[in-house]
Amino acid sequence: MIISDKYKIIYYSVPKIAHSSLMEMMHVLNTGQNFPHQKKNIYGVYFSRNFEKYTLNSEQKKYFKFCVVRDPVKRFISSYNHRILDEKRHYKNNSDHKKDHYLYKKVKFKERPTVRDVLNNLSNYNKNIDIEWHLRPQHKFLGKNASFYDKVYDISEINTHLISDLEGITGKKIRLSKENKGKVKSNIDLPVDDLKKIKSVYKYDYEIYGDFFQR
Repeated sequence: MIISDKYKIIYYSVPKIAHSSLMEMMHVLNTGQNFPHQKKNIYGVYFSRNFEKYTLNSEQKKYFKFCVVRDPVKRFISSYNHRILDEKRHYKNNSDHKKDHYLYKKVKFKERPTVRDVLNNLSNYNKNIDIEWHLRPQHKFLGKNASFYDKVYDISEINTHLISDLEGITGKKIRLSKENKGKVKSNIDLPVDDLKKIKSVYKYDYEIYGDFFQR
């Protein structure tokens, strides 16, 4: 979550839903400066936490609260492409966390697992800190009540409705940067069984935020 007391805006963030770019946007609104990536890691300054860990004061509860959601199948594939195929965070010592290195020695993940491999061994992949954070269901970050937000946007609406709404609120011209430039961008045609499995894993995301997903 990032709060702009200056403009009375609160953004609730979710990994793999343009959150790097949106965190940068909120930083620019708050400070008037680009984030100093050469000096700091943006994830070390701004955090995506589970919803219940956030608290707002009485004044902030009146702010414009928004979030951005994404169809869980598309988000799963994006996470798979980024964290597993591209960065191989599950493999050997590629994770930022030593616990994940020990996990690899125990489980011996394939270097390039298929989506089916990941789904069939999802409990172990979710023990990897780097990967679980990207695979965690959206409702864990956003809560179980979509009406809490003044506006819920699909990821496809960022450059249209979201930017337009924020420019109207702030009176500022907003430019969204592309912070996360993953190498692997493949679209994957999943068999019916894999789609059913993913939709089952993210059942509550569909139930709570499904009306906002652009499929």
